[in-house]
Amino acid sequence: MTRFTREIEIEFDKIDSKDLDRWCDHVGKKVEELPSLRLEVTVEIGIEEFEDKEVIEQYEEITRPGDGWIERTYRYLAEGDCAAAMEEMAREFGLAPPSHARAVADLLTRPRA
Repeated sequence: MTRFTREIEIEFDKIDSKDLDRWCDHVGKKVEELPSLRLEVTVEIGIEEFEDKEVIEQYEEITRPGDGWIERTYRYLAEGDCAAAMEEMAREFGLAPPSHARAVADLLTRPRA
């Protein structure tokens, strides 16, 4: 299960709705006077909720032909060049620099005195 959270803002003055206009008339307000409404929306989605075709299309969108970052990362791993593979992933996903990840790993695996 994956959780997606997003903050959305509803600007009532940009909504063209007869129901909203009637409500404003009923309460004696103008649409332009209504404040924006900010909501945090969270949705939990499991992969089982998608059709196979949708998953395949999304995968193909993410791994655009010609992009090659997955192939380069895989090749670097096969060559044993973990640092280059980490650099590729850091660039693609906007991750912390690999030097930071290595420093954290060193702290966690260093023998205790």
